[in-house]
Formats: sequence, C-alpha cells, structure tokens
Amino acid sequence: MTKEEFSNINEEDIHSGKYVFRDVFEVGRYLQSIGWSVFWYAPPQFVAMDFGENKMRNVPMPGNPLYRGQNEYYESCLPSLYRRPWNIAEKLERLVQIEDFKTILNQNPEVQDMLDAGLTVNYDGLAQHYGIETNIMDMTNSFGVAAFFATSRYDSLSDRYLPIMG
Repeated sequence: MTKEEFSNINEEDIHSGKYVFRDVFEVGRYLQSIGWSVFWYAPPQFVAMDFGENKMRNVPMPGNPLYRGQNEYYESCLPSLYRRPWNIAEKLERLVQIEDFKTILNQNPEVQDMLDAGLTVNYDGLAQHYGIETNIMDMTNSFGVAAFFATSRYDSLSDRYLPIMG
C-alpha cells in the first residue's frame, strides 16, 4: 500500500484501537508508507566494548528503528521488573529465583566452558527468557522477529509458541 492508501487512517485512530490492521504485513506496509525502514529479517549486529578490568563484551547494537515485540499493552514501555509493585516477599522470592537460576546454569558444561575461558554470562539477560522478571528489555531491529512475539504467546505446558487468535 502507498501513503495515499493509508491516508484515511490517522495516528489517533491507530492508538485508540479504532483502526485494526488486517495482519502484520499491513502494519509493515503502513510503517514503510510513513518513512520507516522495515526489515522483515535483519541479522544481529554486535560491537565489541571494553568494560574495564580486562573485560570485553560483544554488545548487540541493532540499527534503527528498534521494535518491541510484546503481545500485551503497557501504558509505559518498561522491563517486566518495573511493570507492577512488589512486596517484600516477592522481592525476596525473585532474588532466590535469580540465584537458583545462576546455580543451575553454572552446572551446564557450555556455561562452565565460557566461565573457564574468562567470559561473562549475563544471567539476567537469560533469566527473562525463562519467565523471571528482570530489569532488561528485549528490542530488535527485525520487524519480523518483533511481529512473531507480538502475535504469539508461549505455552509452557506444551513448550511451544501459539498464535494469538483475536
């Protein structure tokens, strides 16, 4: 679709939910019509950064624009750790979860090889992918990757992603 084909759609209608895109491809075409560069798949890009004390890390540095593939609406775009208030017991439980996660992960031979080689493991970055709320937010430069996560949900019982239907 061209910009003219989307001319009857305004930002207010989109944000209010009055206009619903037919599919993620229409969203991509709309974003392209207003000047965004939409890449359905963009390979990850990393930059080596020096974190001092002889610590180098490959840090993901995706190009612009960045997308957030979340399948729920949040008034503010915040990492899961900051989306709700926490009581003392919940804070303690989360700390125990993180420590248990580290202990389990450190028993993995591949993780042990990384540590033995002097590499670091971003435990919080991995923990969020296992349902532990963290202060990290995933962003991607791939519209297709974000679209997948925005239109599916993880079902832990069947250990697979299922499409969100309506």
